[in-house]
Amino acid sequence: MPQKQTLTILCIPINAVGHVNALAGTTRPFLQRGHRVVFLLESAYKGHLPDDFEEIIYSLKVDNFSKEDGTPGEDWALGLLNQSIMGPSSPEEKWPPMLRLFVESPEALSLMGQLNAHSQTAIDSLKPDLLITDTGYLLPAIPHSGVPWIHHLSISPQLYVGCEKDQTEIKECPNSTPPGCSGLPFAGSRNDPKWRRMRALQHRFRFNSIFNDHLEKVLGYPRYHQDQLFPNEDALLVVYGYPEELNYPEIRAKGSHWFNLEVFNARLHMGKKEVQLASNFLKEITGKHFFTNNLEGRWTGKWVYLSMGSMGSIDLALMKSILNAVSETTHKYIVSKGPRHAEYDLPPNCWGGRYLPQTTLLPLVDLVITHGGK
Repeated sequence: MPQKQTLTILCIPINAVGHVNALAGTTRPFLQRGHRVVFLLESAYKGHLPDDFEEIIYSLKVDNFSKEDGTPGEDWALGLLNQSIMGPSSPEEKWPPMLRLFVESPEALSLMGQLNAHSQTAIDSLKPDLLITDTGYLLPAIPHSGVPWIHHLSISPQLYVGCEKDQTEIKECPNSTPPGCSGLPFAGSRNDPKWRRMRALQHRFRFNSIFNDHLEKVLGYPRYHQDQLFPNEDALLVVYGYPEELNYPEIRAKGSHWFNLEVFNARLHMGKKEVQLASNFLKEITGKHFFTNNLEGRWTGKWVYLSMGSMGSIDLALMKSILNAVSETTHKYIVSKGPRHAEYDLPPNCWGGRYLPQTTLLPLVDLVITHGGK
């Protein structure tokens, strides 16, 4: 009987915790089947993954909020808050600075060029059998490598579907999904001025001439078809994780080329620190009065875990609004407070800390309130 072939798989995520963690969750089954999985990671993420993943570490000259202090997710959240991409502003207000920061500014384009060069070096040295990329734009080294590749889509798949570049009239795509990151309902009017404005911003993301100018004139690659930011027609597969309730008809219409996992890392403990944190946490809470009192006889006996993640919890107005609402209930809440943990207090029926062992807590509580992050 012939031996089973072992593949070398190179994973190329953008440098953000949600993308790295989601890709690790998806690729763990490859490890369990005996394949070799190697991650190309910025130095801030060194040692972030469990030991059985291999790492190729590189450094960037452009600061993209990731400091080498072991908290890249929090660094990103604070950076995005300072850029007005996170916080109380509307989706329409957030899109332009987001596009400048990630796609259109000289710094963003320089970062893309550096990441592309490091990817090319890793491909040349590792000679992988398969590439899996999770980035907001397609690094040209990937489609030009000749290596089969998968688009791992851990941001909203809505960003990559919808009206095509030359479809400027509503009548040309009347059943399109709401524009990505717009907050608009599927049942909303496609003629709504906000819908049109948000679709125009999404088009600027999907079909970006500034990015393709850099691709062609600076890096020496041909432009992508229709100036796309991430053409995935040539990918072996587009893998995404989206609740089936939000798996809009236009996304499902992509067919077998697009595969919905629904969740990226249901069984994966992300990060080496979590095991020790869990042990310390469970020891600590046994001595806390909060966990033994009954809220003056009003406690329902129900536990709720509340987490808005690093990105959501950076918005203090949001956190205070949520906590004000839960303080009126008679349940107990365990709160992951996030990067700005020292800047706000918890009500009497809440207890929490800057970072909590989420995968340990989930089986212990009755309800979870979450931002639904990756």
